[in-house]
Amino acid sequence: MFRLRLDPAQWRWGLQFLWECRRSRVHHNMVQMLNLGKFSRETFIALREQTGIDYQQLSRGIVTLLWSQQEVDEAAHTAAVMQQFGVNKRLITVEELAALEPALA
Repeated sequence: MFRLRLDPAQWRWGLQFLWECRRSRVHHNMVQMLNLGKFSRETFIALREQTGIDYQQLSRGIVTLLWSQQEVDEAAHTAAVMQQFGVNKRLITVEELAALEPALA
């Protein structure tokens, strides 16, 4: 829950947050998030190997549904950037999704 107050730190944080939401910062911030995600994944893999944790882990990916052509175009651009960082993000059709995850058919 966010409660607006007369707190300079809160206002500074809010302005910094808005500054980072600018279109010109999207690429930089995406790269930072990809690097953090890659580090987290590698650290978690190492932790599993070191501790011998065994569980029914699934790593089949994340589905994002897109509703407009603009969203599809933006997602295609994002996927291309992410692939440069080794992330296998791609656009698939409804039929391909149903083949990958029959429960969604």
